[in-house]
Amino acid sequence: MTTAPPPIEPRPGIMRAAARNLGWLLASRGVLAVLSLFYLGIITRSLGVTGFGRFALITGAAQTLATLVAFQSWQVIVQYGVGPQERGDDDALGRLFRASAVVDAISAVLGALLAWAILE
Repeated sequence: MTTAPPPIEPRPGIMRAAARNLGWLLASRGVLAVLSLFYLGIITRSLGVTGFGRFALITGAAQTLATLVAFQSWQVIVQYGVGPQERGDDDALGRLFRASAVVDAISAVLGALLAWAILE
């Protein structure tokens, strides 16, 4: 028989650490936004109107494809893998891993085919 784990007690300073990490995250996003404005200005002047239009279409198509075919298998494994892991059901966990790998492979092939079809 197993005993219940002790209750989790909050560590001192955890809110300060979370705030510091949030600050770093927001600062990096801000720096990225400023740098993207610089590179867009440079690329607009370098490519001209027609070249920049092509660049915008290719970038937009790539981002759209990445969003459409992205399958985050880690979320499925975290959501549905806990039960088999706790029960020690290695067969069910293996089936979950295999199914996630197959779906990842299919989404990668689908994304490559869509990119080829759109950008061809």
